[in-house]
Amino acid sequence: MPKVAAVILNYNSHKDLEKCINSIRKNVTEKIEIIIVDNNSKKESVDYIQSQINDITFLKRNINDGYAAGNNEGIRKAISLGADYVLIMNPDIIVKDNFLAPLVKILIEKPEVGIVTGKAFRKISSEIYTTGGRISLLLSSVLPLSSNKIYKPQFVNFISGCLMIVRKEVFHTVGYFDERYFMYSEDLKYSFNVNKHFKLYYQPESVFYHGSGAGNILEEYSPSYLYYSIRNRVLFFTDAFPFLKYYVITILLLIIFGKLILLVFSIKGNDNRLSQQIIALVNGWIDGAKGIMGRNPKY
Repeated sequence: MPKVAAVILNYNSHKDLEKCINSIRKNVTEKIEIIIVDNNSKKESVDYIQSQINDITFLKRNINDGYAAGNNEGIRKAISLGADYVLIMNPDIIVKDNFLAPLVKILIEKPEVGIVTGKAFRKISSEIYTTGGRISLLLSSVLPLSSNKIYKPQFVNFISGCLMIVRKEVFHTVGYFDERYFMYSEDLKYSFNVNKHFKLYYQPESVFYHGSGAGNILEEYSPSYLYYSIRNRVLFFTDAFPFLKYYVITILLLIIFGKLILLVFSIKGNDNRLSQQIIALVNGWIDGAKGIMGRNPKY
């Protein structure tokens, strides 16, 4: 069997991380290298990782410069250790029985496929969480698989960064995650770029649970999530389709307007949080339209 290395990025997520690692140890019978990358977490989180270090490769970083930068360091480490396939996963993932084999089988049997993901359920509600879908220029969005397709293996052109297994040749050909995004939508851009050279595949026989740390409903979303998700969405679609830049900006403005209406009617008794969320959405759209990248100190 090809060598697989799992890269898990931690930022003060040791409680979720513990469950994630335990699920890998319990439900992945194949040999797998576990690499934990820590983005400058607090001592408590680092101490937990170090207590597990007997069979884990631990990369301690002294800066939190985002999802892409942390994962990129872990990916490079995985390749240096001889990994053929790199399993990138969030710390709030819980894998189920026979999780890894169906993913690896696709990569072995379909050499044209560069990235594979599985079927995810939300931890809280057990609803299907979108891991594979299609990028829609018309709506400047990712369209999830329809309910009649969720249970069918198929090619897609978007795979969520919450969990993806990538063959090493993808990194040699396409490169790594765009670190200028800081967090959110890196998977959108990466899926788009990889799809130019390889195919992407959704394999529902592989099952896992995802905590969705940003929240499960709109009113739970933090200002940081709202800012970066809308900003990076504007950045991606205007960069990928520059000939339709103003169309994209307009469509996303309408989407923001819809979100604002939902927020106003869904949040009660917390005017301060509502105002912060509204400001974050508007600032994200403005900065995206201006082409501003990197970390925003306000968020």
